[in-house]
Amino acid sequence: HAIELTQVLVNLLNNALDAARGAEPGWIRITAHDVADAPLVEIAVEDSGPPLPADARDRIFRPFFTTKKVGQGTGLGLSISRSIVERHGGTLDLDPAAACTRFVLRLPAAPR
Repeated sequence: HAIELTQVLVNLLNNALDAARGAEPGWIRITAHDVADAPLVEIAVEDSGPPLPADARDRIFRPFFTTKKVGQGTGLGLSISRSIVERHGGTLDLDPAAACTRFVLRLPAAPR
Protein backbone atom coordinates (compact mmCIF):
# COMPACT_ATOMS: atom_id res chain seq x y z
CA HIS A 1 0.00 0.00 0.00
CA ALA A 2 2.88 2.30 -0.82
CA ILE A 3 0.63 4.73 -2.71
CA GLU A 4 -1.54 5.35 0.36
CA LEU A 5 1.50 5.92 2.59
CA THR A 6 2.98 8.22 -0.04
CA GLN A 7 -0.28 10.22 0.08
CA VAL A 8 0.15 10.61 3.85
CA LEU A 9 3.74 11.82 3.54
CA VAL A 10 2.90 14.20 0.69
CA ASN A 11 0.07 15.67 2.76
CA LEU A 12 2.34 16.17 5.79
CA LEU A 13 5.01 17.75 3.61
CA ASN A 14 2.54 20.06 1.86
CA ASN A 15 1.21 21.19 5.23
CA ALA A 16 4.75 21.78 6.48
CA LEU A 17 5.61 23.75 3.34
CA ASP A 18 2.53 25.94 3.78
CA ALA A 19 3.41 26.54 7.43
CA ALA A 20 7.12 27.25 6.82
CA ARG A 21 6.43 29.63 3.95
CA GLY A 22 7.23 33.08 5.23
CA ALA A 23 9.13 31.89 8.31
CA GLU A 24 12.70 33.12 8.75
CA PRO A 25 14.51 30.87 8.38
CA GLY A 26 12.09 28.55 6.66
CA TRP A 27 12.81 24.85 7.02
CA ILE A 28 11.22 21.41 7.02
CA ARG A 29 12.83 18.44 8.76
CA ILE A 30 12.01 14.80 8.12
CA THR A 31 13.44 12.11 10.38
CA ALA A 32 12.95 8.37 10.31
CA HIS A 33 14.20 5.60 12.57
CA ASP A 34 13.35 2.24 14.05
CA VAL A 35 11.69 2.49 17.45
CA ALA A 36 13.82 0.89 20.15
CA ASP A 37 12.25 -2.19 21.74
CA ALA A 38 9.26 -2.19 19.39
CA PRO A 39 8.69 -3.49 15.86
CA LEU A 40 7.84 0.03 14.66
CA VAL A 41 9.22 2.66 12.32
CA GLU A 42 8.77 6.31 13.26
CA ILE A 43 8.72 9.13 10.72
CA ALA A 44 8.45 12.71 11.91
CA VAL A 45 7.75 15.82 9.83
CA GLU A 46 8.34 19.18 11.48
CA ASP A 47 8.57 22.75 10.25
CA SER A 48 9.65 26.23 11.24
CA GLY A 49 6.19 27.72 10.86
CA PRO A 50 4.27 29.09 13.79
CA PRO A 51 3.12 26.45 16.28
CA LEU A 52 -0.49 25.38 16.12
CA PRO A 53 -2.73 27.39 18.44
CA ALA A 54 -3.62 25.48 21.60
CA ASP A 55 -7.33 25.47 20.74
CA ALA A 56 -6.58 23.85 17.35
CA ARG A 57 -4.52 20.95 18.71
CA ASP A 58 -7.54 18.95 19.88
CA ARG A 59 -9.38 19.46 16.58
CA ILE A 60 -6.59 19.15 14.02
CA PHE A 61 -7.55 15.61 12.93
CA ARG A 62 -11.30 16.29 12.66
CA PRO A 63 -12.75 16.30 9.14
CA PHE A 64 -13.17 19.79 7.66
CA PHE A 65 -11.14 21.51 10.40
CA THR A 66 -8.37 23.69 9.00
CA THR A 67 -6.11 26.45 10.22
CA LYS A 68 -5.56 27.65 6.65
CA LYS A 69 -7.23 30.67 5.10
CA VAL A 70 -10.54 30.20 3.29
CA GLY A 71 -9.97 28.60 -0.10
CA GLN A 72 -6.51 27.25 0.78
CA GLY A 73 -7.45 23.94 2.37
CA THR A 74 -10.37 21.58 2.77
CA GLY A 75 -9.58 20.37 6.27
CA LEU A 76 -9.56 16.76 5.09
CA GLY A 77 -5.85 16.02 4.67
CA LEU A 78 -4.97 15.15 8.25
CA SER A 79 -8.23 13.31 8.86
CA ILE A 80 -7.74 11.15 5.76
CA SER A 81 -4.05 10.67 6.54
CA ARG A 82 -4.78 9.43 10.05
CA SER A 83 -7.41 7.02 8.71
CA ILE A 84 -4.93 5.61 6.20
CA VAL A 85 -2.25 5.18 8.84
CA GLU A 86 -4.66 3.48 11.25
CA ARG A 87 -5.74 1.05 8.49
CA HIS A 88 -2.06 0.11 8.23
CA GLY A 89 -1.86 -0.57 11.97
CA GLY A 90 -0.09 2.67 12.83
CA THR A 91 -0.66 6.02 14.48
CA LEU A 92 -0.42 9.64 13.36
CA ASP A 93 -0.22 12.27 16.08
CA LEU A 94 0.80 15.82 16.76
CA ASP A 95 3.77 15.94 19.15
CA PRO A 96 2.55 18.22 21.95
CA ALA A 97 6.03 18.47 23.51
CA ALA A 98 7.75 19.80 20.38
CA ALA A 99 8.78 23.44 20.22
CA CYS A 100 7.59 23.59 16.62
CA THR A 101 4.79 21.84 14.75
CA ARG A 102 5.81 18.18 14.58
CA PHE A 103 3.70 15.30 13.31
CA VAL A 104 4.78 11.77 14.20
CA LEU A 105 3.83 8.76 12.11
CA ARG A 106 4.41 5.28 13.55
CA LEU A 107 3.96 2.17 11.44
CA PRO A 108 4.65 -1.52 11.98
CA ALA A 109 8.11 -2.35 10.67
CA ALA A 110 8.34 -4.65 7.67
CA PRO A 111 9.82 -8.05 8.49
CA ARG A 112 13.51 -8.33 7.62
